[in-house]
Amino acid sequence: MTESPTIIRNPDDPWARMMRQPLWRRLSGLVLVSLFCEIAMAVVVTFALPLYLNEHLRWREDDVGPVTSAFLLAETITKPFFAWISDRFGRKILIVFGIALSSFAVYRMSTATGHWEFITLSALNGIGGAALWPNVFAAVADVTSERERVGSMSVFNMMYMIGLGLGPVVGSVVYRLAAAGRANTAPAWLWIPSRESDIFRVTTGILLIALVSALFLIPWLHHKHATAGSAPGLRNIPVRWPVLGFFMAMSFFQTLGIQLLNNPLVFYLRQVLKLDAGDIGLPFILLGAAVAVLAIPVGTWGGKWGRVRSVKLGIGVAALGMILLPLRPSLGYFMIIAVPMILGFLLCIPAWLAMITELAPPAYRGRIYGWVVTMQGLGAAFGPWLGTKVLVKVGHHAPFMLSGIVLGTTLLAALFFLREGMRAVDDPAVAGVPVS
Repeated sequence: MTESPTIIRNPDDPWARMMRQPLWRRLSGLVLVSLFCEIAMAVVVTFALPLYLNEHLRWREDDVGPVTSAFLLAETITKPFFAWISDRFGRKILIVFGIALSSFAVYRMSTATGHWEFITLSALNGIGGAALWPNVFAAVADVTSERERVGSMSVFNMMYMIGLGLGPVVGSVVYRLAAAGRANTAPAWLWIPSRESDIFRVTTGILLIALVSALFLIPWLHHKHATAGSAPGLRNIPVRWPVLGFFMAMSFFQTLGIQLLNNPLVFYLRQVLKLDAGDIGLPFILLGAAVAVLAIPVGTWGGKWGRVRSVKLGIGVAALGMILLPLRPSLGYFMIIAVPMILGFLLCIPAWLAMITELAPPAYRGRIYGWVVTMQGLGAAFGPWLGTKVLVKVGHHAPFMLSGIVLGTTLLAALFFLREGMRAVDDPAVAGVPVS
């Protein structure tokens, strides 16, 4: 695969100077932002909302799904707009805005009680995520060369997996402190969580650390590709619709398969494996340790082995694992099946993200990426609602089985249609297409 021609021609351009820096320096701010935001989102979406709403506010399981779906649906709807803004004005301003908005929404959850109040705050949190995540990954693509990209995406995949693992751990610690009432014996100057709702205040603090990292470690630079006449849609972009449509469909079904477990997984650990709320973090600690050790080598090896092969094998392992996971209600069995599944995701996700970011040249990257992850967001929004409905109607095993079937369907599509070097838009520097 040949290196795409760079848009930057002037060696004194700020972006050209940045590209001469070591890779770790180019990515350090984005890595820290990604890590802390992933932890915060995992605390809220994966751990806090299902348990807090179900056990503290006494909501039914299928009433929790719409709150999670509101987060993901709002994120989905607003992603194309923020992608267009980022192509015009740069990534950092939206990263900062997204973290700030999510911080406000999560903090307000600590005092919320009503159903619509939680849905509204969850939607605001989703809008913050829409401004944040596409621009983090687009920024990674902006500051890396093609040969660096899969390895770099492996780092961010590791941040995602570590955040997913540490989120329930943080939640478990807060719940244990609240249950023990340790704040009563603490010094007056030391704040220690004393109520279940304090989990949202702790998460706000984590997001504020990410906000400071974004403000001081990510430079105020951006590619100046789009003109004042650009539109947030794809009307002025020479799109290859069969390629873009295929990637949008794949993103939808991949994410749907994963997000079917967004709420049911916590309920499975709590109600089937009988883990205490303070112990739910235990399996995530072990899985997080495996991720920390294996994420970069597995992702880098996958980049050398081939993006398409990595995606196919990773999805296949994940689909099989989903079907096997609920067959035996044992924590030991759960861990034995979960570790290969994690390896599958570590192999698949960096390669898939790299392929998405390479669908278009930098002039159109934000918008094309935004539309692909919009379909991903639709799958994510539908998944928690469908997963909790299936759980209530059929049983705790049903969301896992359905997830395996959906992921198996995406595997079949990948086997028949996914190829290396697929492009949804030609590079205007090569094709002579005007950037508009």
